[in-house]
Amino acid sequence: MNSITSAFRAASLISAVEQMARAEGISLEVRTDIENYGPVREDQPGRGPVTVMFDPAYADVDAHNSFWIQGSDSKGKIVHTQAARYFDIDSESMAQQFYENMALNFMRLEGTDKTCSDADCPMMHERIQGLVCYHGEIWLDSKYRGKGLSKYLPRLLMALAFVKWSPSYIFGLIPEKLANCGIGTQYGYFHIEPNGFVLNIPEMPIIRKWLVWMAAEDMHRLVGQLPEAES
Repeated sequence: MNSITSAFRAASLISAVEQMARAEGISLEVRTDIENYGPVREDQPGRGPVTVMFDPAYADVDAHNSFWIQGSDSKGKIVHTQAARYFDIDSESMAQQFYENMALNFMRLEGTDKTCSDADCPMMHERIQGLVCYHGEIWLDSKYRGKGLSKYLPRLLMALAFVKWSPSYIFGLIPEKLANCGIGTQYGYFHIEPNGFVLNIPEMPIIRKWLVWMAAEDMHRLVGQLPEAES
């Protein structure tokens, strides 16, 4: 369970990031209508299909186990999105289903299938267990990058997930190229490791995603790191 002090700190972080976004002309909204997330994401330039775990057509996802954040400018144009999904992988059967769905998700994104591909989640198997929250789909319009928002908007979602679900872990998967640029640390994750997910497709380069993650004790520390304290 979250301590009352950590819950208060999380509220302070959420408020500080919301004010930071508002100062740049972005209005933030927390949404639970996950069925409307896919069409919004498809309108974002340079992005592929929505992740399977956030697609009600493929996954058991609803307002009870997910939410997403929408940021809009003064004209109502959507300029930011990110999403979170809660999983219980405390039992062996649930964990197996979770990792199978994770593999199918990235196979779908790469346009391949299980019959001709080999997928594994070595570091996730080792690190992630129990009641967990997947954090992904982070996008910010290029107009608003370089203003500190890319650093703190992901932390806003982590603070919300921390208060809502008290997960044992919050984690995400990022491309190897972005991991090497330090994007995981920028988002606020305390731990980053290679081979979070590995997909081997015949006659194609091996696809590797790095695992970024926070344990419960890390989240208690994260929510105490306000933007003003680091400026």
